[in-house]
Amino acid sequence: MNVECPYCHCAYKIDISLLRNPLGNEHLGYGWWLRCHRCHRKWWLKNTDVERECNTPLIASKQTRIDRLSAFASRKARKQGRVCSGYGFAKIALLVVVAICIAALYLNRHVFRDYLIVKARRATESIIPKIEITDVRYAVSDDNVVVTGKITNKDITVVSVSGVRVAVLDGSSKVLSWESQIESGTLPPGRQIEFSATHALPPGVSDMRVEVSVF
Repeated sequence: MNVECPYCHCAYKIDISLLRNPLGNEHLGYGWWLRCHRCHRKWWLKNTDVERECNTPLIASKQTRIDRLSAFASRKARKQGRVCSGYGFAKIALLVVVAICIAALYLNRHVFRDYLIVKARRATESIIPKIEITDVRYAVSDDNVVVTGKITNKDITVVSVSGVRVAVLDGSSKVLSWESQIESGTLPPGRQIEFSATHALPPGVSDMRVEVSVF
């Protein structure tokens, strides 16, 4: 005998010999309670042959109630099937959108990387104060090197400057490095100060260059 779950419409083939001694229910008639293996719901399988053999048909009002219950179960099963189908379509659409976004990011990864680099650079420039060092000069006197220059605050906010860091290079090799404090520790916007740093110069420097930074 072929039966079908009224909820998920899963079909089963049942050996009729296994369905013995049908139950009698005054509301549902003669039959068996079956449970679906897929959706785990129970439903009443009605056996009209037993009613004919027993010659005990149900009362008309009860039979009408059974038909209403069966119709309600069928409508509920169809509605749940439509809802499940809608959920399945929504999941598939979401997966497709995610896959398209991942593919677009992969294909444009270089553009995305350049965009992130530019954003990081702009953020860094907005954090680091705009300080300009100009007119850097050096002079050697009595085996000492004297480095002078000007520090200008190009930012729109007050900048704190503790001193300058001087590096002396002979060609591409650094031969000397020292720090010199500045008396005026703060620079208002647009303010310019001069600095002077002196240190003993090692002997044998022929191709001298000077690099200056602030701290």
